[in-house]
Amino acid sequence: MGSNFKPDLHKNVLLISVDTLRFDTVGYESDKTFLMENGKDLGKLIRTPAIDSLAEKGIVFRRCYTTAPYTTNGHASLLTGCWPHRHGVRSFFVERLSPQVKTLSEMFRESGFRTLHATSFRALFHTGILGFDRGVEDFIDINRLDHGNGEMQALKWMESQRASGQRFFAFYHTNFVHDYVYNAVSKDGVSWTPSDVHGEEKFKRSISLKELASRYIEAINLYDQKILGPFLENMIQKGILDDTIVVFTSDHGEGLSLKCRTHGWGSRAQLCEQNLRVPLIFRMPEGIHRTVDTTVRNIDIFPTLSDLCVPDRSDPVDGISLAPGIEGEPMSSREAYAETWGTIPNGENKDMISLIQRLGQSKDPERVLRRDAPWVLRARCLMWGQWKLSRSYDGPPAFKNDQLYNLIPGHRGHSLLSRYLGPPSWSMEPIKLKWGDFDKTWLLRALRCRMEEWEKADPYSVKSWLRIGEELAGGFEASPEDRCRTYSNAVPASEAEPLVMQLKKMGYID
Repeated sequence: MGSNFKPDLHKNVLLISVDTLRFDTVGYESDKTFLMENGKDLGKLIRTPAIDSLAEKGIVFRRCYTTAPYTTNGHASLLTGCWPHRHGVRSFFVERLSPQVKTLSEMFRESGFRTLHATSFRALFHTGILGFDRGVEDFIDINRLDHGNGEMQALKWMESQRASGQRFFAFYHTNFVHDYVYNAVSKDGVSWTPSDVHGEEKFKRSISLKELASRYIEAINLYDQKILGPFLENMIQKGILDDTIVVFTSDHGEGLSLKCRTHGWGSRAQLCEQNLRVPLIFRMPEGIHRTVDTTVRNIDIFPTLSDLCVPDRSDPVDGISLAPGIEGEPMSSREAYAETWGTIPNGENKDMISLIQRLGQSKDPERVLRRDAPWVLRARCLMWGQWKLSRSYDGPPAFKNDQLYNLIPGHRGHSLLSRYLGPPSWSMEPIKLKWGDFDKTWLLRALRCRMEEWEKADPYSVKSWLRIGEELAGGFEASPEDRCRTYSNAVPASEAEPLVMQLKKMGYID
């Protein structure tokens, strides 16, 4: 470590994941380009003093990308430091974590740390259904309606570990912002509380996008001031931050735009900047502040914490440590990757809910996965410096829809090259240009070659989404090589029914 850092202070770690928090809805972030699509004055509504205080005394990575626009895949990458095809969690509550990867909790526990999951998503983080609980010793439930009581329990847990001289790793996840139509209070003082997610989505579509964005920002402000602020202040008063690294981030963002539709069933799966860019702050005990503008990924968090706290370890991960950037050394941009998967509407399985329910009732869950509602790759993208190449697989057989984007403000959101039969649903104002209008064909060739390398490295055989749907509708029997590799570690039928019950308690389904 550099001379400004004191490794002996890096005793403990608190990893905070605020579900569904996009990069530009925090006070310290100056880039509000995408937010202005919903209203030029929306940025003025943001009031996040607690998050901003972390940024003021921390290292801010302004261009951090998640690996998927939904919770399971994004968190799997965050907690393992591996790309999706390595950790195995590609879709939503279908696959387990691969036994070939380690979680942060496993790494820290093996290094002598006490480990905690304090989260508001029990079905994902507190049970063994998907393997996210591996290495975790203690659990605390965070209820979105308990007004910070769960956070105070986590605070007492951290205080007790320090008092006994025990180093700790605590993962704190909250759905408060995710459930923003539950939490934000409207201008007339009335909170809207739907009975289930489908009702929530119906409500979202009944109001303007500006009002939806206002509620989203209102929920972020409410969480920051009523929950996170007191939580961090208590940590300061009790001296916990004196020897604890705080990492603040999110699993994915939120669309809030017609160009990148909002968070909800079937709409999160869009590979736009609003969904993929997330905040990332390392608040070190030394209180040193700096800003890093180069591209980084959420998979880089695992090796960074390993370098800072247990430098003698060398776990096989895909991420690269951010320690040089934290120490103030020059750091080049990394290649970022993201993907989105979806089910094929076929038979009785119209969405994830019916899939899980049928898994619980079926004596042959593999058949349900393979034939009735297979999860297939819908699109993937690469971010390389200021450029982004998106490839969609929604089209005729062997068809690949490529779009190249310039991510620099003033140019972003416009495709410099579009060669497709029709714009994909997640496309943002594609502009068709002739080859003569675009002189960086070398860049396109390079990115396409890199995309081909990703396709070869991924064991899943990429096939057209529409083509697979047609085959299934005609009674197509998928051969083993046509199946996704992650079906082999799918949630067994014996555990599917308990999962459905847990999701019901959370309000995800009736």
